[in-house]
Amino acid sequence: MADIDIDAIEVFDAHFHIWDMTTEEGTVISKSGHDAAILTGVKPDALYGMKEYEADVDFKTAKFKFVGGAFVEAASVCFPDLDGSHETISKSCVVESKWVHDQLSKSSKSYVYVGSVALESPDAANVLKQLKETPNMKGIRQITNFEPNWPRNKTNLFDNEAWQKGYALLKEYDLSFDLQCNPHQFKAAAELAKKHPDTTVILGHLGCVTKDELTDTAKAKVFFDGLKLLAANPNVVLKISMLGYIDPKWDESELVKETVIKAITIFGADRCFFASNSPVDNKDGDWPVDKLYSGFHDIAKDKALGLTEQQQADMFCANAKKAYRVE
Repeated sequence: MADIDIDAIEVFDAHFHIWDMTTEEGTVISKSGHDAAILTGVKPDALYGMKEYEADVDFKTAKFKFVGGAFVEAASVCFPDLDGSHETISKSCVVESKWVHDQLSKSSKSYVYVGSVALESPDAANVLKQLKETPNMKGIRQITNFEPNWPRNKTNLFDNEAWQKGYALLKEYDLSFDLQCNPHQFKAAAELAKKHPDTTVILGHLGCVTKDELTDTAKAKVFFDGLKLLAANPNVVLKISMLGYIDPKWDESELVKETVIKAITIFGADRCFFASNSPVDNKDGDWPVDKLYSGFHDIAKDKALGLTEQQQADMFCANAKKAYRVE
């Protein structure tokens, strides 16, 4: 297929984080609602706000044009040692929403917000109500990775009845769900998506698959079969990000390229989109946005996919905007 017009690729970054790791005196919660013990070190400075983020997504080439994005919560990796206490977690989620809204309002770009709540918490409904008051609040993410855990989960939340009841509240508040789990959890996630067809599910980070899982025949089958189960639900879409989790030099890996192409084929290009996972994926300076999105572009225009120019372009902007209901 022909290449995309180099002046025509608008980028809506469907997954980025910002935070302030400065901790107020007398509290474990940072100014942005996060756990400094977990997130400090991704960037050397305590503050990674909109000014820093937009500087990082300032493309040096006319090939891409940045137009906005979706902030995705970072609270659900925080406070892993609270042993079931949800008061601090709930407060953290609300603080994050207010701080992030203040940051997003500083920009003229188009942004939406994906917050977090511990859905198994007895006060989940109250937290959702407070979060929904945040302008441009479109969805919820609660990291559900179990075995390996990321890092707060001590049980598989898909088996937790209280969590399932909390998930059912998302429809009431008109919120999507950013799904981050491991491939062996795909079947349970697909069943949940089928049970709640009115809730859009956005599978993040290509399903957190590892190189080991892709090179082991049995594990690879679990991954791809699970993707098919998820894709069978029309309310599930795929976010392609964090490819460095598979291989730090993923742009040189045929395995990664073939995996992404197969995943796009399973879901259909109109249900897939790319995202930066900034600043995490570029924490060592190896993946500036020009390099990152050029790598995505190489995949999108691969002949094996056979996509039109418009289909390719939509994977950088329009598909994500549709999933996050950007007005």
